[in-house]
Amino acid sequence: MNAHFVKTIALTLLVLNITACSLFSLTDREPYYPLFRDSVYTDDSVTIIDTNNVVRKAIKSNDYVNVSDHEAVNNNASKIFSEAITSSATSIKDIQNTYFHNGLEAVIKQFTCEMYASQQPANSVQLCPLSSEILNNNLQHLPFTKGLRVNHRLSVTVHDDSGDLELEFFLKSTQERSLNTLWGAVHELGNILHSNLAEESLVLTINMSVHKKNHLDTLWRALHHEPLVFFVILPSVDSILQSKNEAESMDFAYAEAKLLVVDSR
Repeated sequence: MNAHFVKTIALTLLVLNITACSLFSLTDREPYYPLFRDSVYTDDSVTIIDTNNVVRKAIKSNDYVNVSDHEAVNNNASKIFSEAITSSATSIKDIQNTYFHNGLEAVIKQFTCEMYASQQPANSVQLCPLSSEILNNNLQHLPFTKGLRVNHRLSVTVHDDSGDLELEFFLKSTQERSLNTLWGAVHELGNILHSNLAEESLVLTINMSVHKKNHLDTLWRALHHEPLVFFVILPSVDSILQSKNEAESMDFAYAEAKLLVVDSR
């Protein structure tokens, strides 16, 4: 065989091998959180990616709206919260209001702030909205993987002006719900065919409890037997951590946040 030809083949194989290794190194990264696509959502350990469920369908169909687009969120509320609304437990007006949007913004920004602060140097200072207290930073973990949020929920409560409506938004502690399940607080999306969302996107599983009382009551009444659950897509951990400070990280995450329109009707 011609020596020049052999050398050419060998060089070509070497280049292909280097290229393959480079591509592998770019995509083979350890996720910051368990993957949403592989999360378990049934008692018999069926994962999101295993079946054609409504959550996977919404992601594949790119069915989501910007959280900051209040009109678009309101227009899709009857789909996302259909179970509660059709049972007459909750009125659509309880969700299509300023208090809902304020509460959703607050829980997104609080999570983002805590995540951003956890990775900042010890000689810096970060304040987050819920307490306006200085947070612990320079941690060796992200929220809900270790630390405070393993045992304590991230919770935000808002009330209407009359004091008769209460909306509680919360991310369950890891002790309440493992991050290996769909109901865990936060995941990375992972690769889902036909989705336009970045694989590294974060997915928050947000719970909302609605309570009401009338002028004769002193106790709150839950309007649904279980919290209402919905999903918000956030930018990746790396992109959020590129922010100059916690205020910028919160504004960035909220501006980019998307509400997944899971049609449960």
